Order: sequence, then structure tokens, then C-alpha cells
Amino acid sequence: MVAGVLAAAGIAIGALFWGHWQALIGWLLAGPIAIGVAALFSSRDTLRRTSAVYLRPGWIMAAYAAVMLLVTAGVIVGACGFAIWVGRR
Repeated sequence: MVAGVLAAAGIAIGALFWGHWQALIGWLLAGPIAIGVAALFSSRDTLRRTSAVYLRPGWIMAAYAAVMLLVTAGVIVGACGFAIWVGRR
């Protein structure tokens, strides 16, 4: 899923630039952008459910939960890294 890749990139950037202003980029990737992509997926999935034939693989819910955990971790890492930079200023 694209949202999972964005969240993982946000975690990596937030950790790499811990204590620098660039950690905000990691927060943006893992937060608003990844959440927006996940919301788009959820919206389209809901539209597909209204069709006459809808088969959802069993792994979708587990993947969605894993992506949300990545998003949460990315938001925390990015926010804390940026907050440390702000606190040192």
C-alpha cells in the first residue's frame, strides 16, 4: 500500500533527521499525506462494496491495521524529532 510506504519513509526521515527541522518532513509524509492516501483507499473500498460482486481478500484488514500502526509511529517520530529541534531553539 502506498500509505504504508509513505509512513515508512516518514519514520526513516524523522529518525534520520532527529532533532532537526527536516523531521517535520517525516511528520508530513507519515501524517497528513499518508492518512489522506489511506482515506482515499477506504473511500474507494466503500464504493466497491456497493457493487453487486465484491470479494475482499482476508489480508486487507490486517494490512490496513499495519499501515495505521506505521502511520502512528511515523507521526510520533516526526513530531518528537521536530519538537526537540524547536525546544533547542
